[in-house]
Amino acid sequence: PQSPPSPQPPQPLSPPAPPAVPFPPQGVLILDGNSDTEACVHDVAATQHDGTAIAAQCCDGSTCKRRTSSSNVDCIAGTWSSSFQYTTFQEASARCAALGYTLCDKNCQGTGCSYDSIWVWTSQP
Repeated sequence: PQSPPSPQPPQPLSPPAPPAVPFPPQGVLILDGNSDTEACVHDVAATQHDGTAIAAQCCDGSTCKRRTSSSNVDCIAGTWSSSFQYTTFQEASARCAALGYTLCDKNCQGTGCSYDSIWVWTSQP
């Protein structure tokens, strides 16, 4: 008698997620999407500050990317006021990492997605 074929390990459906960026113990700097106004977020689960959303924006080196194409259909966290998706610092970091980017250390004012009217996450503690 023939023995049954040994089971094959399941194939991963997608590449493994990049490791989560730890939330800095001192908090994370957020910036107003349209000015030099800044604030510090200390809550690891925060998706808003003072009732205003915080958006994910990414950088490829020093190049700001609020979207993955020239269209607001491809915004990192959706378009503010329509398809927006609230993200924590770690979710925003993961979205950037999945695209091969990092969170920015600056404001990407005027680069789309209507994020100029809300807060944006930064990579700065």
